[in-house]
Amino acid sequence: MRFKFPTLILAPAIMAAAALTIQPALAETTTLKVPFEFSVGNKILPAGPYMVERDPHGSFLRLQNPDLSQTFTWLAVPSGIKTGRVVLRFEAAGQKHILQSVQYGVMQTPDLEKRMKNSKAVIEEISAQ
Repeated sequence: MRFKFPTLILAPAIMAAAALTIQPALAETTTLKVPFEFSVGNKILPAGPYMVERDPHGSFLRLQNPDLSQTFTWLAVPSGIKTGRVVLRFEAAGQKHILQSVQYGVMQTPDLEKRMKNSKAVIEEISAQ
């Protein structure tokens, strides 16, 4: 059996190049600690750590608690706020906190709760640097 010298050199080079170009599409995840109970839609969630995840294509944002018993996924749109931070925005009305939006870098959910007209909302942010 005869091997040609160029074949012996090119085959490993091609295999190495192929291995370097194959990259798995991994989601980006950040954990934020929310210091108060809050609502998402009609669900009340306790204070504690929550994971915010952006899918590899940036089209969806997910909020979930560590034991994965509560998971919320929203379509993300480009944000007017250009930041590399992960931010949860809440509307505070007395002791109640309502999740308004989730931002992961330049992607953000639309307003999750429609704000009532003439309400005096206090916006609180929980963010990771």
